[in-house]
Amino acid sequence: MKKLNYAIFDMDGTLLESMQYWRTIVLDLVDRFGIEVPSSLREEIVYHSFNRAVALLKEKTPHPALDQCTPAVALEIMDAHYQNDVTVRGGVRELLDALAARGVRMCLFSATPTEIAKRALARHELDRYFEMFLSPIEIPGGKSDPESFREVCRRFGTIEPSECYLFEDALYSIKTAKPLGFYAVATEDALQVKNKDAILALCDEYYTDGFKIRVK
Repeated sequence: MKKLNYAIFDMDGTLLESMQYWRTIVLDLVDRFGIEVPSSLREEIVYHSFNRAVALLKEKTPHPALDQCTPAVALEIMDAHYQNDVTVRGGVRELLDALAARGVRMCLFSATPTEIAKRALARHELDRYFEMFLSPIEIPGGKSDPESFREVCRRFGTIEPSECYLFEDALYSIKTAKPLGFYAVATEDALQVKNKDAILALCDEYYTDGFKIRVK
């Protein structure tokens, strides 16, 4: 792996085996509220974000209880999953130890709100590796906006993207950041396999089974 001094890490699907819980959280809620959803629609919504999945349900299977399927309720459920069910991905501890031994400064940039992300990592004693914890709460543009990644670099001390690793599993984030010059290290998550060819074309390194097996 190329030697750089800074690293930006995603959390869900990169450090933690948590994406399956995010993708089924809407199904957890509709089951809780007794909303009947056709099997074909259940299979479709796991590939959408929470807000898009709820919007799709309201469009195709209207039900008054869907108004109770809010992001706040979803975060409560995910917080419980982080504390009870979510595990660390393969090779993550070894990777973080290796980077820390080299003095690499590390930041978490997650779509999950910072306080929940901190608790999730603290459960596995991974929070100690990161000097910054950022989310769309702190950087509203999120990972679809190149300016968000520039802002992370500014928070490191006005570094260039070419000085920094990006560890990610999601195509949209890699597509946003890679053209800026980041060294993109991708790890394969089950829900991103459909985007594998596109991710491989963009990233500098690609791993399966967490960070155990290097493919590229």
